[in-house]
Amino acid sequence: MAAKNNVFTDKETINWFKASKALNVAKQGLTDFLDKQLQNVHAALGKCCGNCPIEKLIPCPTNPYCNKRKRNYCPFHKSQKPQPCPTCDHVKQNIILQHRYSGPSWRNTRAENWAQDYWEIGKCFLPPDGYSHVCSVQESDFNGVISIMLNCLHFQTCLSSSCLSPPPPDKQCPLEKVRQIGRDVRHTSDNKVTDADQQDYFQTLSTLLADPNCLQHDPSATIACTTLRDIQLQNDHMSIEELEEYERGKADFRRNLIQFYTTKMNTVSVSPLWEGCDKPVCDIFVTPKLISIIIEKDGSRTKTNHTIQQYKDIFYNDKKLNRVLIEGDPGTGKSTFLIKLALDWCEAVLLHNPIHLSTFSDVDTLKDFQFLFTFH
Repeated sequence: MAAKNNVFTDKETINWFKASKALNVAKQGLTDFLDKQLQNVHAALGKCCGNCPIEKLIPCPTNPYCNKRKRNYCPFHKSQKPQPCPTCDHVKQNIILQHRYSGPSWRNTRAENWAQDYWEIGKCFLPPDGYSHVCSVQESDFNGVISIMLNCLHFQTCLSSSCLSPPPPDKQCPLEKVRQIGRDVRHTSDNKVTDADQQDYFQTLSTLLADPNCLQHDPSATIACTTLRDIQLQNDHMSIEELEEYERGKADFRRNLIQFYTTKMNTVSVSPLWEGCDKPVCDIFVTPKLISIIIEKDGSRTKTNHTIQQYKDIFYNDKKLNRVLIEGDPGTGKSTFLIKLALDWCEAVLLHNPIHLSTFSDVDTLKDFQFLFTFH
């Protein structure tokens, strides 16, 4: 969740805006370089037949793709059964050999397009979730671009040794540090970056964009380096136009998020054995019994007698936000509870439907959060 605060009150908030902008600039500076190198990877892996979807090339069962809940039914292979193809299998093995951890993200890619689309090869080196519908390098985000450079061994030949020494996944690897910058900026809880961190971020990104092997001679990377210097030297204030644009974007994003929750995540399956039998959450939801558990400093857990009866019991402790972990046996309703939480948040912040029955009576507590993100 993202709590409410005034994001324009101090220098560290402006540092965060600058860092966010720097990530976008760095990603744009790396795009042409990545695009060209993926074409080289594509040419080196060999030709495939162009007729085999990825499901045909993956044996069954293969973790984590073939999660068989029912005998003789595999959700990954439901439309295509495994079938050997020497030509495509050769390309597939070459992709595995090119992957630093020998674990390509097969769900991301359409193998039938490997023959003509180098980006479908590149998607094998992206993180496993959230990138299957990304259609080009340009559409990918900063994390995706850096992940390809880390995961694909080809980039060892076009980046200097200092960029990958010590090698990934060592946290001291300069390219791993670049990826961590993206995570730190995206996942900050207060939208703030210190002066020292901001300086380190810009220096690290600029060093990558000026890498002497290839990027130093890449026009887009050179422009990005110059832009980073300009951003860093900008006055530490935002114009009225920038503030208004930020607020409009934030409001649009929240409306889209609410629309997604209320139209795409408002149902749950009522039977694991009956595919497609979904019901509206609000029609079947029963508030689960939630009991507080205290996690001690040594990691041990102490069960209390305190039953959760309000949202503020979950998200606040002496008026401070908690980091909350919900545990329970399989099938006890953890996921359904989180979906209902998302729908309650939608009602609290925007919809205000008088017939909506919230999980707890203090649904207005959820107004304290500008955004709610739930992942399954």
